[in-house]
Formats: sequence, structure tokens, C-alpha cells
Amino acid sequence: MIIAAKKIVTGDGSTVLENSAIYVNKNGEIEKIGTVFELKELYSDEEVTEYPESTLLPGLIDLHAHLGHWGCSPKPAASVMNDYMMAYITQKHAQEAFTRGVTTIREVCSPEGVCQTMKAASEMGFFKIPRMEYCGSGLC
Repeated sequence: MIIAAKKIVTGDGSTVLENSAIYVNKNGEIEKIGTVFELKELYSDEEVTEYPESTLLPGLIDLHAHLGHWGCSPKPAASVMNDYMMAYITQKHAQEAFTRGVTTIREVCSPEGVCQTMKAASEMGFFKIPRMEYCGSGLC
């Protein structure tokens, strides 16, 4: 996949490329940056998606996320508020992070085991979530 944009912020703290494009490989990793013309020459079979008035940014990192918590909204009925429901709530919150540009999460204080299990399930290919590190119980 080739994605073109008006600007690309490379993430090194200073470089902003104008009217450039990225090539994203089959693993979802950015493999090459250049002009649309350069990338189309290298990857002639790839489709080009253009965002002429947009800026592409590296994935954001959320260093303080509470993916699994009982204070969710809408609150499920008490009869179904159990560990299984917590797993679904946690998965939903993790997947919603993508819509905010978050690709890495440092998870804080979710019920023991739910995030580690969700991360393992994602690594097994059951669903896709951002990269995640779990830092354990809170200090409160």
C-alpha cells in the first residue's frame, strides 16, 4: 500500500516531508518513504491512496490508559457484569485507541490478568489491538 500526503512527520523531532508518500508492507510496517513517483516505480502493483490536504504522523503512545474498568458507559446490567464482560469492555477500549491515532498503550490498573490475556489473544491472531505494555496495580 502506498499512502501519499501533503506532509509527513517522520518522528525524528525535526523532519517534515512535503508532498511525499510512504510504502506500507504486508506486515503493516512503513518500509520506504519517497515521492509517489519513486514508490510507484518500486512497487508498481501497489494501489496509491492520496490525502492531498493531510499530514501523516507516527503512531501516538498513550502512557496512561485504563482499558478495563467497571465504570464504563453504558453500564451493563449486574447480571452480566462479570470477568467475560470485562474482557469485552477492555478489548473495545483497546481497539478504539486506533481511531485516535494511538498505536502503543501503557495500560494502568485494569483488573489482574485481563490485559495480559487480551494481549496474548491478539498475538495469537484473534483480533488486532495496539501494542500494549501492562504496568500492574495502581498505588492508591
